[in-house]
Amino acid sequence: MNVNSPRVTHAKCDRLSKRLEARRRRGGILALMAILLVVLIAFVALAIDIGYIVMTRTQLQAAADASALAGGTELLPGLGINQTKTPAEVAIAAKEQAVAYAAENPAGDLASAYADSDRDIRLGKAVFNAASGTWTQSWGVSPYNMVSVQLHRWQSGSSANGDGPLPLFFARVLGRDTAEVNVLATAVILPTRGFRVDPGGGETASIMPFAFRKDVWYRRRDAQKWLEEQIASGTSAADVAVDEWIEYEGVGNPDDPDDPASYNRDRPLFYDFDLNSQGEVVYEDVVDPATGLTVQKPRVQRDVFDNYTREQIGPSSWQVSSGPDQLLEVDMYPEAAGAQSLTAGNAGTIDLGATDNSGAELTRQILYGLNETDWQSMQEQGIADGEGVFTFENGTLSAEGDTGVTASILDALSTIIGEPRTVMLFDETSDESGNNTIYVLSGFVGISVVGVEKSGNPKHVWMQPAKVIDGTALPDYDGEIGEDDSIFTPLILIE
Repeated sequence: MNVNSPRVTHAKCDRLSKRLEARRRRGGILALMAILLVVLIAFVALAIDIGYIVMTRTQLQAAADASALAGGTELLPGLGINQTKTPAEVAIAAKEQAVAYAAENPAGDLASAYADSDRDIRLGKAVFNAASGTWTQSWGVSPYNMVSVQLHRWQSGSSANGDGPLPLFFARVLGRDTAEVNVLATAVILPTRGFRVDPGGGETASIMPFAFRKDVWYRRRDAQKWLEEQIASGTSAADVAVDEWIEYEGVGNPDDPDDPASYNRDRPLFYDFDLNSQGEVVYEDVVDPATGLTVQKPRVQRDVFDNYTREQIGPSSWQVSSGPDQLLEVDMYPEAAGAQSLTAGNAGTIDLGATDNSGAELTRQILYGLNETDWQSMQEQGIADGEGVFTFENGTLSAEGDTGVTASILDALSTIIGEPRTVMLFDETSDESGNNTIYVLSGFVGISVVGVEKSGNPKHVWMQPAKVIDGTALPDYDGEIGEDDSIFTPLILIE
C-alpha cells in the first residue's frame, strides 16, 4: 500500500489527535486535583481549628463549673442559722475560691483559666419559679445562695491576663487569626423540704433517731438572739448575766403555741419548769427580797447553756473544746425535769427503721445515718410516703419511741462529737413511757453533739445547732432560705 495514500495520512492524524486529547485530559485532571487538594487542606485546617475551639470551650466550661462550685462552698457561713460572715465577707471568700479553682484548669493554649473577680464572678439570690419553670435570679441581693462564673477568651490586648482571644492555627490564611470563646456556670445551694434514700444507691441520710422538744428549741433560738443583743449593746460575753427571769420579746409565731412571743416571770428564757409526775409545775416557797414576804415561785432548771466551742478545722472535720463560743447549746438528754416526766424510760429516742428496740440499730444509725433498709421500714410505718419521701410538708408525723439511751449509745454519741447530724422536733408525746411513747414529729433541724457526760447520774448529752449538707436532702425549689434553716442540699449547677 502506498504510505502516502489519503487513508494512511488520515489514520496518522487520528492517532496524533487522540494522543493530544489524552494529554489535555491528564493536564485538566492534575489541575482539578490541585484545586481539590487545596480545598481539602483548607477543610482539614478548618476542622483542626474548629476542634481546637471546641476543646477550649470544653476546658473553659469545666473550669467554670469547678469555679462556681468552689465559690459556692463559701456561701454557707452567710446562710440560715448561726451566720458567721457578713454578705461582704461571703462575697470576698467566694470570689477568692472561684478565681483559685478556675486557675487550676487549662484554657486552650494556656495552662490556667483566668477569672476577673469583679467582672466575671457574681453572687445573688436564686429562687425557682415553679409556675414558669425558670429561676428567678436576683444579683447582688443577700443572703447569697448563688454564684455565677463567666470565663472568656475574647479580651483583645489581655493575653497577659489569660482572657485574650484564642489563637488559631490555619484560619489565618483565611484572614481569621483568633476566635472568641465564652462560657457560663451558675451554682446554687437550697434549703431542704425532706429526705429520700433511693434503693440500690448505698446512700445514708444524716438523720439520727432522736426527737427534741420544739418549744425548747425555739426558746434556745430566742435566748441566742437575746445574748447577741446584749453583746451588740457593748456588754462583753463574759459579763452577760443569765438570770432565771429575763424580760425579752422573742421572734414568736402567733399560730404556734410552742413559739412564744415573750419571756418573763411566766415563761423563763434559759430555764425550764420542773414538773411533777402528773406534768404539773412544781412551786417552792422563797422570800421576796423587795418585800421580805414569802411567796411561791415556780422551780426551774437551766437547760440552755454556753459551755462548748465548736470549730471547723477542715472540709469535713470539726473540733470541740470546753468554753463558751456565744453559740448556745441545749441538754439533749436528759432534758429538764419537765421533759423527763413526759418521756420516762425513753429520753427522745425514736424508731426510724426496725421496731425491735435494738441498741445496736440505734448505735449504727447514730454513727452512719439511716440506710435503705431503715427507709423501707419507715415507708411501711407511714413515716416516709409512697414515693419514699420523709417530709413534713403535709403536716405532722407520728413515730414510736425506742427504749432510751444506753452506754453503747452514749459511746456512739461521743464518737461523732462535732459532726453535723439531723434530728427531729416534736410537738407532743403520748402519756406512755419507754418504747410505748408516741411522738408527734413536726420538723427537722441540723445539730452537732458537742458534749457527752457518761459518768455520774444523771448523764448528759449537749448539742448545738449546726448546718448540715446532705446528699439525700430534697431541694425546696420554691423556698427562700430563712434565718432558722439549718439543712441544705449539696450545690446544684443550674446553668
